[in-house]
Amino acid sequence: MTHDPGTGQVEPGSTRDADGMAELFERRLTRRSAVRGLVAAGAAGSLMGAAPAFARSTARKRKTATTITMWGNHPEWKPVLDRLIAAFEKTHPDINVELSYKPGPQYTAALNTALAGGAAPDVIGWIEGDAIRVGAKAKQIDALDGKIPVAKLIPAARAQVAFNGHVYGSPLAAYTVGIFYQRPIFKKYGLKPPTNWAQLMAVTKKLAAEGVTPWSMPAKDMIIPYFFYIMAASSILGQDGYRGLRRGTRKVTEPQVLKAAQLMIDLQEYYNKGFQAVSYAEGKALFAQGRAAMLIGGSADYTGYKQVNPKVDVGVFGFPSPSGNRHVTVTGMELLYTVNAKSSHKPEATTLVAWLSSKGAQQVVANELARPIAVGAVPSASNRVGREMVLAGAPDIPVWYSQPETGGTFGAITSAGGIFTGDLDAAGFAQKVQASIKPNPKA
Repeated sequence: MTHDPGTGQVEPGSTRDADGMAELFERRLTRRSAVRGLVAAGAAGSLMGAAPAFARSTARKRKTATTITMWGNHPEWKPVLDRLIAAFEKTHPDINVELSYKPGPQYTAALNTALAGGAAPDVIGWIEGDAIRVGAKAKQIDALDGKIPVAKLIPAARAQVAFNGHVYGSPLAAYTVGIFYQRPIFKKYGLKPPTNWAQLMAVTKKLAAEGVTPWSMPAKDMIIPYFFYIMAASSILGQDGYRGLRRGTRKVTEPQVLKAAQLMIDLQEYYNKGFQAVSYAEGKALFAQGRAAMLIGGSADYTGYKQVNPKVDVGVFGFPSPSGNRHVTVTGMELLYTVNAKSSHKPEATTLVAWLSSKGAQQVVANELARPIAVGAVPSASNRVGREMVLAGAPDIPVWYSQPETGGTFGAITSAGGIFTGDLDAAGFAQKVQASIKPNPKA
């Protein structure tokens, strides 16, 4: 969930200090844990120590086939990605794929070095955000117009790979952030997931009256407050309103949108005790142990909850709008795969990138890996939490920091802890956020 500056990608200071963010997001939502029962991210180091440079045995490669190279940034995903690539090779016997891994914190530096030295893989994966746009502008990747079924991608995926009148690639997978809730606690007190803000407040107050901590809101690093705010604001704006925010026709300082920051303030008395000194990792553990009823969380966090508490029983709902006419989640992307403009095997690389967005490939992603990016690909019935996260994902607004115009909101909000100390009221908080937005009328 990061954007990385450096040679051939994002200029330092353009949106975020991404190298620092890469380290921060290792502790963050959705992307640095193994998903769907895979090895925990903490085991990635030992996995890399035991694995060869390429993920799959070269003994299996077909000598008459063309070999293309590709990188990944999740060593812990190796078992599933091996099967995914094997499925591609089975239906494309004339193409071999050598998939090697660069651990997340090292990925961008390795890619920048490879790009500068003309040694980047045939299929280049970009961190979500500005990087792919900078790569396209620098002509490091080819446009793939008409070759990617972009209309069949979820909106958050289209927003990342289709821009400036062209389509450049396909994400491997997505992650979605919604609201997790403790099903046993809700059942015990006869509660249902709220569908508007009045119900959200009523559920919160009912839990507090019963002696239950309604919200785990770790605010030491301001990660969870960031996602709480952008979902609350998105629930007001909707897809069109968020597009207006990017284009400059809407502002978070508008009276209606100010209510998002005010809601976060109004709920403060219902957060976990000492929440301002609690980190995200601690807040996640608090929730997993059943010591709070609700928590903002990402689609891969469920695995982390089960590691803390194997008996955890949670559900997911989208952030309700004030009126109840919509609910929202925010969705970001894993690596965005494109074709290296300097590749000697462009047709084969294009075939692989296009296949990654196919429903067949994305069904594997849905069942075993992460959130699918193809419309209609839904996790299997046995993966209840995954299905709930997908079904909650309407209207599927992009994570704000993934878009160039709103990329600066992460830094603005994570430095605005004064909203919880009284140093910033809702209007002052919104002004800081608005100042970080760089509208583009063509967005």
